[in-house]
This record gives sequence, structure tokens and C-alpha cells, in this order.
Amino acid sequence: MSTYAVSRRAVVVLAVAAVAVLVGPGGAQAHNTLASTDPVDGSTVVATPARVTLTFNEPARSLGTEVVVTAPDGTTVSTGEPVVDGTTVSQAVAGSLPAGVYAVTW
Repeated sequence: MSTYAVSRRAVVVLAVAAVAVLVGPGGAQAHNTLASTDPVDGSTVVATPARVTLTFNEPARSLGTEVVVTAPDGTTVSTGEPVVDGTTVSQAVAGSLPAGVYAVTW
């Protein structure tokens, strides 16, 4: 096998790979966008909510969905598995929590 043949194959393989990456499946590039939250992002609540609910612009997938609620000291206060129902994902929160700013990641 000549050097020319190997180089030519490498160029063809790279060209095919580049086209596959650039064209790719359109659906794989779409992202589900957060539409709203309950409690509302940045709001102040009087009592600890039983759950945090995220609403997206498209149906959420059950497989691999994770919602973590974190206390100001870094401890996780979300409990159990998230519940996916169409475009909403809700996550239970542990009992009564002290005042502070809590983060929700998904």
C-alpha cells in the first residue's frame, strides 16, 4: 500500500466525518428549554415547599432526569426520584428547611 493511498483514504474518511458532524441529525441538536419554575426563580417563600416543579417547552424524558436542590451550606435537600409528567418535572424537598438561598440544578 503506497503512502498516497493511505493519505487519500485518510482525507476521504476525514471528509465523511466532517460532513456527518456538520449535517448530523437535526433532533440531536435541539434542546429542551426551561419555561417556568414553582416556586418562581428568585422568589421568597414563607414555608418550605413540598416540591420544586420545573416546566419545560417540550416533554421531558424520564430516563436520566435529575433534579438536585442544594442548601446554602452545600447539602442536598431534595429527596427521592424526580417525577416526570409531560413537560413538568417535580422534585420532593426534605421537610422544614432553614432560611437561605437554595439552588436547583437539573
